[in-house]
Amino acid sequence: MNENDLYSLVHTGNEGDIEFYVRACEDVEWVLELGCGSGRMGCPVSRVAKNYLGIDINWERARLATNRGVVCYCADMIGFQLNRRFDLIIMPCNTIYCLLSEDKLISCLKNIGQHLAKNGQLIFDVFVAYHQSMASHISKSRQDNGWVKEVHYQNKIWDVYESVQILPDSGRLDVNYSHECRSTDEKIETKIPQRYFSHNELPQLLSEAGLMMTSIAGGFKNEPVSDSCERIVVRATLSR
Repeated sequence: MNENDLYSLVHTGNEGDIEFYVRACEDVEWVLELGCGSGRMGCPVSRVAKNYLGIDINWERARLATNRGVVCYCADMIGFQLNRRFDLIIMPCNTIYCLLSEDKLISCLKNIGQHLAKNGQLIFDVFVAYHQSMASHISKSRQDNGWVKEVHYQNKIWDVYESVQILPDSGRLDVNYSHECRSTDEKIETKIPQRYFSHNELPQLLSEAGLMMTSIAGGFKNEPVSDSCERIVVRATLSR
């Protein structure tokens, strides 16, 4: 089983995210998606945006997106250089947490600023991070390699187990997946390293890159940010 196939089958997004980004991108002249993967978001968004371009660092996922009809390039979201500015740049589903140091995060945000049109907008969503309290907000099943879902591939059923390992005092966590075939002894292990930050840090992080947060919501329906919300949706633009 190909790891990129596994990724696409397991990571199907969060409830309401496709509808949210489709609404945001509707009739927008130029949309850029960073970390587009195999085109989960790019397929519906490219149907409503006037022009869409996706970027992913993984060449095979970029190829899969291209095969699905999505205009996609293989590139690093820190150092990509495109000869155009975009009216909207989107980073769905924790993509920004894949930048594993503050330097990389700031570099990426600066690069985004260089590719935003004058009145362009950046939109991204991430799970809510609690830093030192993080462990208490992750369910015991997730910390202990709990069952997440079953996926079907090549006429086989695979059970997927997830565990989250927090690296203290670093803002880092690793999400580990174990994919186990029910009918054979096949087992595939994958890991997604992430670096999280709290929503309170966002204004300063964006400011260092020449961006300004214009709104923050506690979900895709514009819910208020609270201690109970599981996800935040952030909008930012170039600093005036």
